[in-house]
This record gives sequence, structure tokens and C-alpha cells, in this order.
Amino acid sequence: MFCAGALYMIALYKIIHLLCWVKIWVLLIMSSPAGRYLNCAFSC
Repeated sequence: MFCAGALYMIALYKIIHLLCWVKIWVLLIMSSPAGRYLNCAFSC
């Protein structure tokens, strides 16, 4: 039970970590001129 719980916590941590990186990359891309153009292309 402990082992499964520990694995679950590690997996959850990795997922949260990955989402954090995705958010950072999205913010970086959106703040660049090319990102603004893509954002407009997708929203229009």
C-alpha cells in the first residue's frame, strides 16, 4: 500500500512539474511576436 501511494505521489509530482514547464513555454511563446501572430491566427 505504501509503495503504491509513493508511486502515485511521484507520478503526481511529475505531472505537476510537466504542467509547470508547459505553462512557462506557452507564456514564452505567447510573449514573442511570432506567438502573438499565432494567437491571433487561432483566435480569429
